[in-house]
Amino acid sequence: MNLKTIISISFCLFIFASASGQINLKNIVKDVERSINNRTERAIENKVDDVLDNAEDKVRGRNKKKKNDGERYNSNGETKVIKEVLPFNFSGNLTINIDGTGNVEDNIITVVSDKYDMAVRPMLVKKPHNLIIYNKQEEAATKINTELYEDKALKEFHMYEQYEANNTKTEMERTSDIKEIEGFIARKYVVDGDDYEGVVWLSAEVDLDYDLFASLMEFQRLDLGTMYGFPLEMHITYKSGDTMDFFVKSVEEGNPDKALFDTKSYDLIDMTDLKSGN
Repeated sequence: MNLKTIISISFCLFIFASASGQINLKNIVKDVERSINNRTERAIENKVDDVLDNAEDKVRGRNKKKKNDGERYNSNGETKVIKEVLPFNFSGNLTINIDGTGNVEDNIITVVSDKYDMAVRPMLVKKPHNLIIYNKQEEAATKINTELYEDKALKEFHMYEQYEANNTKTEMERTSDIKEIEGFIARKYVVDGDDYEGVVWLSAEVDLDYDLFASLMEFQRLDLGTMYGFPLEMHITYKSGDTMDFFVKSVEEGNPDKALFDTKSYDLIDMTDLKSGN
């Protein structure tokens, strides 16, 4: 509704009000303004919703990229495989607060992502390790545990079960509810898993793999995948009665804290070294 239309309506209402003497012109004007404001708010909400849809479509398209077993070639009579490794889609730093009951413990966790590396450092409950660094190219996790390994860092192959839509029992109901969390837009999903249910706010703008993060932290699997982005807020109730309230308290896109990837001060060992007592 443009200004000319509003003036015309107001003028007609004024003439009618003058003739009848029974209509409060101020209330009419307020009603017109309220209607315009409501339409404007709806237009803004629809625009934000469209932008979020586009971001989610990009994430889905990128993560649905056909996976292959790698390019095979012959070298000196041997067949070798070169796997295609896609970098992480988000580079930056996150701080996560977890409030839990039952077997779920309260914690504060720092997550840093940079191309092929993800570092996870629990601050309160330092389980399963003080620091875990996952390298996507090597599919290996370097684990630092000051109590178990002293000045050493255990490096071992880390394979986690990636999300497969055909295999998961997790149902995700997409809603029209959206909100801003730490400067990023997130959409509300109602989730119903094999042994849990709850509400998850996922942001396509923070495109990280939650299932990998949960695997490194040895959390109970949720099967959220990467199709809709990373959860910025979750409220989960497990069938056991345990609960988890998960909040991303800060997100810094770009400039990842690369100090968490530095293991130069540690002697790298593998499981063989650990078993031998070295």
